[in-house]
Amino acid sequence: SLDKSPDNMNQDTSLDTTNLFQVCLYQDDPLMTDNPGDFIRALVMSGHDVEVCPRLQITTFGLGLCVKEHDDSWTNLPLAFFLTSGFEEEGSGGRGAMTCMPHGGIDLTIKCGGPLLSQGICIQHYMAIEGLCGWHSNHNPDVPWLCPTPCREKPWRGDQAAQAVRMAGLVALATNAVATEHDLPFGGYGLVGVCNDSTAIVEYAMEGSTNVYPLTSSGSFAMMLLRRLRRLRCVLGTQNSKNRNKQNYALEEEREVFIDNKDLNRLMFAMTQIGSDLNPLPAVAGDFARRMLRCLPQRLPFQLAVEAKRVAEKIAVEHNEIVSLFDSRNSRSSTDAEDSFHSTRRTP
Repeated sequence: SLDKSPDNMNQDTSLDTTNLFQVCLYQDDPLMTDNPGDFIRALVMSGHDVEVCPRLQITTFGLGLCVKEHDDSWTNLPLAFFLTSGFEEEGSGGRGAMTCMPHGGIDLTIKCGGPLLSQGICIQHYMAIEGLCGWHSNHNPDVPWLCPTPCREKPWRGDQAAQAVRMAGLVALATNAVATEHDLPFGGYGLVGVCNDSTAIVEYAMEGSTNVYPLTSSGSFAMMLLRRLRRLRCVLGTQNSKNRNKQNYALEEEREVFIDNKDLNRLMFAMTQIGSDLNPLPAVAGDFARRMLRCLPQRLPFQLAVEAKRVAEKIAVEHNEIVSLFDSRNSRSSTDAEDSFHSTRRTP
């Protein structure tokens, strides 16, 4: 239901609702839900404990790869793919902060104890290389060195959980539409973004910031996604306006046809604020260090990750020192910087 119901938001429901994918919690229940947010809200209202939280963990490319020891015991071998961040320690001779590629997703946990579920459920929303942005089984290799890292201090619950699930559905709807309309390979994976990017958009829309690192979307395809969200906003606005007319509500002006949708507005704003870590510049050094350090697990199984943490901490300090030189509260430094800027300009 979480993957099918978002498509309802892409249909004209003002005149006909027979084609909607609808879900009821109980047999013969007259209350039907037709979008993922309302479905989660209905679960919460019926007594289920629901948590939603963005989460990252190192991607183990060896899955459960092990070697057998002489005493017949087994030792797991950590195997990861490392990326260069583009930031280096000063005077290190090229020693950079490298990151082991993580997998990111929006965890949805429905704990047992509710009236409908005898056991808990845990699924995850992300853009998968198989070609679908949506909800997937949240299973992970059971290896001792993997340690999930939540992106937020507290999970979203109640209305926030419902809103996050609805936003995830909107991101999936727009992402899959872009991939289909432009015939992108692997459902746009690696072009529109990867699992981390779909996670970061929802987190930013919910919180006004994201802790996800790295982000790898590219400009042209990110613009396609933003435009598709904008088109979807118009579709929802048109539905709302038709429903208002149907209920004898008059539109004040023609422009009111496109009624604002708060969730889509937040997602679109997030798209205009989130950058890409493919080509990092000094302007984002502080944000890079913050996100990279936030996403590192407590236990670092690779020496490269240990060194990357140290480098990122130094870059954060260096960035703060440089920014403080131009802090507007320091009038002298601000004046010196301005004088230096004007002295380098040529008079035409």
